[in-house]
Amino acid sequence: FSVVSPAQRAEWQKNLTLGPGDVLSFGLYGEPTLSRAEVTIGPDGRVSFLEAQDVLAAGLSVDGLRQRMDDALGKFRRSPRTIITPVAYRSKKYYVLGKVVQRGVYTLDRPTTVLEALARAKGIENGQVDYDIVDVADLQHAFLMRQNKRIPVDFEKLFGGGDLSQNVPIEPGDYLYFPSADVKQVYVLGEVSLPGPVTYRPDLSMLSAISSRGGFNAAAYKSHVLVVRGSLNH
Repeated sequence: FSVVSPAQRAEWQKNLTLGPGDVLSFGLYGEPTLSRAEVTIGPDGRVSFLEAQDVLAAGLSVDGLRQRMDDALGKFRRSPRTIITPVAYRSKKYYVLGKVVQRGVYTLDRPTTVLEALARAKGIENGQVDYDIVDVADLQHAFLMRQNKRIPVDFEKLFGGGDLSQNVPIEPGDYLYFPSADVKQVYVLGEVSLPGPVTYRPDLSMLSAISSRGGFNAAAYKSHVLVVRGSLNH
């Protein structure tokens, strides 16, 4: 979790705690033969080293675990000084759910932003409608939840407008959710080559809609084209 300055760290990084799955190396000062490499904290949050068995590590910082190990080993050894080196942080998780290619649980093993989290999930799902490849996620209703609170992120500005101020860092336990979008359509009917639906886009014009259905045919009365908005009855 390297940063340019400590001030750039999030609150959870300022007091980074250990948890199940984190990997540590242990040593004892002055006793090089007693070192243990790559010891994984168990699912119950406990870890063992020499005579210190099943020491609770979850929720402690590295310094906190070092002190607890010293206390536990002190019952068997004179003035032990435990050396603990983090190898891998695997206990911090975040979740990417909804209409992404690879939804699931991801390890927060490095500083990660919303864009990087989505890239790791292989991006938003897409599908084919009217010969067009379209995204099937509703960015307007996508959200980021953190500790049961919704974080204000405008996904339309981020993905559609490139507004990187919306590209916030991910924190442990975050949920990123991209709901399914109902594909919006307009209908081109009458004297065109291929009457039928056209996928709606904000920049869709009448002419492009007609062109996408093959354009006018020879019988089209071009001066009497109607745009019906709402329904045929209203």
